[in-house]
Amino acid sequence: DKILPPGVFWVKVQPVRGPIPLQSKDLKGSVNGLCNIGTRPTFEPRSHDIHCEVFLFGRSKRLYGKHLRVVFLKKIRSEKRFPSAQALVAQIRKDVALASRWSKRFSLQNRVVSI
Repeated sequence: DKILPPGVFWVKVQPVRGPIPLQSKDLKGSVNGLCNIGTRPTFEPRSHDIHCEVFLFGRSKRLYGKHLRVVFLKKIRSEKRFPSAQALVAQIRKDVALASRWSKRFSLQNRVVSI
């Protein structure tokens, strides 16, 4: 088993159906997203509790109320504390743009997980 380090990751999210996706064709219809794993230092600087939060891009309403599978594709950056919520939002916008570019440019080929 692999334990993920704290940070922000590009992920694909899909309803749980069938086996775990191992090839890019198995991710057809998945929704792009970001996953943050960490302590949320901008809002809870003294906390040691680890949280896992996923932000979905675009049309994700069809996923509400379903059991979901989150497939981790690539680490974007390490977790860090920002001086304000506005600075964090600005960074999240950059993270979304980067993951969106990766989604359009990269073929997943045979491997799905590349952390």
